[in-house]
Order: sequence, then structure tokens, then C-alpha cells
Amino acid sequence: MRKTVSGDNAAAFKLLDGALREHPEDPLLGWMMSGLAADRMALDETLAILRRFHELRPDLQFGGDLAHTLRLAGRRNEAAKIV
Repeated sequence: MRKTVSGDNAAAFKLLDGALREHPEDPLLGWMMSGLAADRMALDETLAILRRFHELRPDLQFGGDLAHTLRLAGRRNEAAKIV
């Protein structure tokens, strides 16, 4: 968290990526990673993370975040299929 507070999102992403490799189904790590990817404007990466975690945990907010991100990207038809 110190890395993100200091604005070093690239370093934070790298640390979280390593943690996610060790714990690939951790929804908190997925949520944090998707936020950092979105902050970097890495749309494809953000969508991939959100899709993966929406599939793993459809009971959590990932589907809403995925649909929202798709709408922001102008991909309303895809977003409509999510929720």
C-alpha cells in the first residue's frame, strides 16, 4: 500500500502481480490489481483481470466493475451482456 500512496503504481503493480501468482484466486488482490491497471490506463489488462475474477467470484462486484469499464471504453454491447 505504501507504493500506491507514494504514487509508485508500477512498483505496487509488480508486487501485487507476484502476490497474485502465489494466490491466484484472492479477490482482494484481483480488485487491487484491476484498480492499478485502470490507473495506468491499461484497458486490456484491466478487462482481463475483471473478467477473470468475475468468472471466479460472480457473487462479488467484479461484474459491475467489468460492465462499467466496458461502458467507459464505448463497448456498451459487451457491457450489456455482463449484468
